[in-house]
Amino acid sequence: MYPVTEKPSWKKIAPRAVQERDPDKLLAIIEELNAVLEAGANERRARLYAPPGHRIGKRFLLPTYELSALETASIDA
Repeated sequence: MYPVTEKPSWKKIAPRAVQERDPDKLLAIIEELNAVLEAGANERRARLYAPPGHRIGKRFLLPTYELSALETASIDA
């Protein structure tokens, strides 16, 4: 139905539902729309509830630091 590289979008599916007059085809389109919306919601939940340091997205990437350099630094210096 969609090329492998193209992710289905509800914005492309919804107009098809508006235009469809056959109830069986409309039901299939609505099921497809629900699946796309649910997948998007699951992706957002995964990003929101990921443990700190493992979050997906630019805002939640945390750098990792090695403590060995800090442990060897002298406080009296």
